Amino acid sequence: MLILIFIIFGFTGVLSKLNILFLYDIEDGFNKSSEKNIIMKGYFKTGTSKQGGDIWAYADSAEDERYDYVLVCDFIKITRCDYGDFKGESFILKSFRPNLKFLDLNDVVYELRRMDGSTLVSSSEQIKIYKDNKRSILIYFILIVTPLLCFYLFFYLMLRGFKND
Repeated sequence: MLILIFIIFGFTGVLSKLNILFLYDIEDGFNKSSEKNIIMKGYFKTGTSKQGGDIWAYADSAEDERYDYVLVCDFIKITRCDYGDFKGESFILKSFRPNLKFLDLNDVVYELRRMDGSTLVSSSEQIKIYKDNKRSILIYFILIVTPLLCFYLFFYLMLRGFKND
């Protein structure tokens, strides 16, 4: 039964939400974040057309071609960060790459400024969004996942009780 629950959680993205909810500290990530000069490259897709896959926004370093950044701008919808729409533009990116399984090679964006100094996304605004996302994920678990697990467990135990009779 536990294996089935973990398989269901893995396919529905629940494990990544649990990882973000309990293991990622937003304030600490902001304190460890650093600024980088980047050129937005747009989007790339993982997988093939038959397999589906995810769409990620990415950027290359303006200073060193060896570095690239896969951007996360929302914890609820991790893929398809809207910053990929600014393809070809240069920015100053303040981000942090956490050491979490589901965000392993992705940069959590805290601030995005154009080269002229105008701010596209401020860090205080982005931190507020991340905190709101974490609260939404917690509410999702309290109102949806936990009752479903209790419902499933109740019927599993009830069916098991009928087999013993």
